[in-house]
Amino acid sequence: MNNKWISRSAAAVFLACGALTFCLPGGGYLWAQQPSGTTPSLSAPIQNPQQGGQQKTTVSAKEAFEMVSKEAEKGDLEAMFALASLYEKGIGVPRNFTKAVDWHHKAAVANHAPSIYQLGLAYEIGKGVTANRDAAMKNFNKAAELKVPEAYYKLASLAMAGNAPQPNEKKALEHLKKAGVSGGKAFEALGNFYENGVGLAPNFTEALKSYKKAADTGLVEAMFRIGNCYEVGIGTPVNPKEALAVYQRAVDQKSAAAAYKLAGIYMSGSLA
Repeated sequence: MNNKWISRSAAAVFLACGALTFCLPGGGYLWAQQPSGTTPSLSAPIQNPQQGGQQKTTVSAKEAFEMVSKEAEKGDLEAMFALASLYEKGIGVPRNFTKAVDWHHKAAVANHAPSIYQLGLAYEIGKGVTANRDAAMKNFNKAAELKVPEAYYKLASLAMAGNAPQPNEKKALEHLKKAGVSGGKAFEALGNFYENGVGLAPNFTEALKSYKKAADTGLVEAMFRIGNCYEVGIGTPVNPKEALAVYQRAVDQKSAAAAYKLAGIYMSGSLA
């Protein structure tokens, strides 16, 4: 699990995989994990980086919520983001998506990039606010300007959806490039959009075309995806012979995934 201290001076929280990390006033740190499906009870070490010491304490979810609330009310942007997350997760307080959006709005006014991105997500799916594609795009664009990588991916997927009958691959590729994804990786991402219906209805034929474009750049991960397409019939009739050939080419280029796949196939005889 990746733990990250996201506040420099006041109470804040980083939520990922059900984990909570607080940076307490005065330099102390609190880490806690909420088991899924349980009532939060936060028992964790508090560390002081200056002293290198550690002591045990127990903080209830409600107390944690109150700690973050106080700092948010003082105008701490990280605490505002944290408070919105607590409302969204229902930790220490009844779940309330509307209040979560309200706190993201307050932080967004001060140009807090993560909150701006979260507003985009809220408007995209109508979580705590009426769904509004234009508002989602506006917030994703602003988050992208503030260098939030995930915002570029969202803009790319929305470009694939578009308002026109045909997806705008060129625009999607531009956003992926800005996110640091270019060349074969960008075409692989487009293939994934098509295959899984990200931002548009699934189109397996176009997915395979994109994977082939990615493979033409030498991207071994795309070769593995092509092998899977031939194996199960994504954008093409099932073709065991071609699937094995493509997997083998990927193995020849040191693809661990393809090696495991081939081993499983030969052990089961599934494509024999």
